[in-house]
Amino acid sequence: MSSHELNSAMMFSAFPWPFIQDGVVKNTALVVGESKPHGLVDAAQTIDTIGGILITERLARESSSGTLKAAVDSWLVNYDPSSGNITLLDKTTNLIIVGSPEINVLGYYYNNLKTSLRKTLVPVLFFVNSSESYNYLYVPTSGSIYRMEFDEQGRLVADYGVIMTFQDQFGRYVAMVYGLRDYGTLGACQVLRDYDQWNLRGSAVIVKSYADMNENYPSNSSIVEVIPQVR
Repeated sequence: MSSHELNSAMMFSAFPWPFIQDGVVKNTALVVGESKPHGLVDAAQTIDTIGGILITERLARESSSGTLKAAVDSWLVNYDPSSGNITLLDKTTNLIIVGSPEINVLGYYYNNLKTSLRKTLVPVLFFVNSSESYNYLYVPTSGSIYRMEFDEQGRLVADYGVIMTFQDQFGRYVAMVYGLRDYGTLGACQVLRDYDQWNLRGSAVIVKSYADMNENYPSNSSIVEVIPQVR
């Protein structure tokens, strides 16, 4: 990885730059997961697409020209089932990836990517919990762990999501927006859509989204941790 790897995180205060510069969409694709199991990941949920629409709508309001591309994750990679290797077919388009590493193969790729110094590239990691039922988010800089929360009747109370931005090994800009569950993904997408109302900063934020009584959609959200700029 090139020398920019130690200063790869993009400050949220600059968003939506570099995806939009001077009102022009700059070679950017919003990517959702395929709606069936594919490669090393499971099927994506429809709500991920809704979250992507929210982000697209905001970016459209911010731009005056250019075209924001849309793609399914499997269009942009080649997966070798014999080796488990993922090869990127596109190395130049800026990416906004919606959906967790469990259902979006590009999210899976970046979640597992290491720098030449064997450090994780992304500031927040998604872990599959093999010993328990639910996955979790892990923040290496603070040691914080975030899991879904349930009430005494087993109903979902809160889900956690993350929004983070960085440059990959090819120098292009990548944003990852996802939750542990679809409610967390939608909540994170809503926060990014309204980024100017949240004073987003740092290299990533953890978003807590509270479920409504019927677990249909987030009733409200809050930012519970800001991950400092990676240096």
